[in-house]
Amino acid sequence: MHTDVETTYTVLALGGVIDMASAPQVAERVGAVLRERPALLIFDLSAVTFLATAGMSILMEAHRRCGELSLDCRVVAHGPVTLRPMQLLGIDHMLQLYDTVDLAIAGESGSAAR
Repeated sequence: MHTDVETTYTVLALGGVIDMASAPQVAERVGAVLRERPALLIFDLSAVTFLATAGMSILMEAHRRCGELSLDCRVVAHGPVTLRPMQLLGIDHMLQLYDTVDLAIAGESGSAAR
């Protein structure tokens, strides 16, 4: 897990397994990033190998908190490991999903992830 901070956005890159065991560490990192109040927070799930409901709950909570703080929250997710679980739970329509970090930064709605 690493964070890239630019002047206009922050990318929180997550990797590996995001489940109940790793969720507390991920949630703590998300909280730290949100306390910095980036105008745009991008979750990059490109390196995630398993996304459990605990991980999706963190994304939904971060999305809610971003809304309360008037921050923009975007998620890079594609393929069967990250996008498919969100589709199965129906949360893909609640999040701003993109195929790549570059598309998320640009806010291009033509993403194939949608």
